[in-house]
Amino acid sequence: MKVLPGILEIKEHTVVFDNGDEHQFDAIIFATRYKNIATKWLKDYSSIFLEDGTLINWKGENGLYCTGFSKGGIAAISMDAKAIADDIKTIRGDKI
Repeated sequence: MKVLPGILEIKEHTVVFDNGDEHQFDAIIFATRYKNIATKWLKDYSSIFLEDGTLINWKGENGLYCTGFSKGGIAAISMDAKAIADDIKTIRGDKI
């Protein structure tokens, strides 16, 4: 895991950063601090977040997953993370 500069653009598996660097990723993890500000930059968040940033579902649309915003503490975050891993495993089948 590595902290990188701000994201300028995401194209398929390639991320273009503010400094011009480009890297390919299988997964992107956004660390948005304690207060959820994802509704300010995520274009279509209604399948995952309420307007105030409260998480309503760990699985969104178009392959978007979210964990770490639960008000249920570390136990709820762990359950969401396991559900996400199981869902990815189901979708990808034996590719993992």
